[in-house]
Amino acid sequence: MAKKILGYTQLRWTCPNCQTSNPGNEQVCIACGAPQPADVVFQKPEQQEMLSDEKAIARAKAGADIHCGFCGTRNPANASVCSRCGSDLTLGTQRTEGGVVGAYDGVKEVANWQCKNCGHENAGLHTHCVACGAPRVIQGNDPKTHQPETVQVKRKRGWLLPAIFAGLFLVAIIFVIMGLSRKEDLTGFVSGTAWQRSIAVESFGPVSKQDWREEIPSAANLGTCEYRFQKEQNQPAPQSTEVCGTPYMVDLGNGNAEIAQDCTYRVYAEFCQYTVNDWQVSDELVQKGANLNPIWPSAQLTENQRLGQQSEAYTIQFKTSDGEYEYKTGDSTEFSRFIPGSKWILTINSFGKVIGVAQSN
Repeated sequence: MAKKILGYTQLRWTCPNCQTSNPGNEQVCIACGAPQPADVVFQKPEQQEMLSDEKAIARAKAGADIHCGFCGTRNPANASVCSRCGSDLTLGTQRTEGGVVGAYDGVKEVANWQCKNCGHENAGLHTHCVACGAPRVIQGNDPKTHQPETVQVKRKRGWLLPAIFAGLFLVAIIFVIMGLSRKEDLTGFVSGTAWQRSIAVESFGPVSKQDWREEIPSAANLGTCEYRFQKEQNQPAPQSTEVCGTPYMVDLGNGNAEIAQDCTYRVYAEFCQYTVNDWQVSDELVQKGANLNPIWPSAQLTENQRLGQQSEAYTIQFKTSDGEYEYKTGDSTEFSRFIPGSKWILTINSFGKVIGVAQSN
């Protein structure tokens, strides 16, 4: 599938010191000033508004942040020295990125919240109480236990029916193998023979066909066409329909998330009827007999005709103490050996079919 980037949004993190929910780009807690820990888990925000500021978008695209190996300060991915202590960031630790934070819900209404300090009711988007200035504390945000939300796909327990069919299929195969492996020999005498030889006659002329338009020969007479589904691919194309899954957020390791969709493209193309001069079977010549001297049927062809595929089939009947059996072959040389009244050893499987013959002295 092709990954389609819809935009970027800012995540949040919870201060382990005071449980305050902070915007993803804040390096220290907006309430108590505690630094963002190196093992911070960025979380899905309630309000997932896409970033529109160019600098903020560039910051999101830059890649995972690096935590200084000496003071722990969080620095942008493109920084070479720590912004706080000036240490070389090659000794720092880059955050993990690429995890799915959750489904992207888009901009939605956020419920009002009540300040834990003074009891004042604040609008959902406010991060601090408008009455006393206390930061909003989201209950249940424990950075030690919180795990990024993942998009769950429910799997249907549809294994039972396929397992039953597979079991029945296996039993059928075993039964066939046992039937083919069980053999017995009978003595038989040739009681009759029959043969048939056929030759297809092909004529050159207008033939109606259908195919994708790009596959039709230039010399053909084009008929009616209609657009049909041709294939599914990962890249857009003319006459294609985009089919995308639910948007989701991918942690970029810098307090921001990439909003993405997995998409495929259903490509449609013209499927046409057309007429072209070509060879096609127009007749079949058949010759039959009951002796041991098979011949091919004779043909009188016109200027626009030719002989096509040939086929031949030979049947031998045997009379045994267990009844009559029939043996078939496509080899004329083998057929010529079955002289009426001659004695043969027949190998019979458990299904009553002759699977082998050998002439008896």
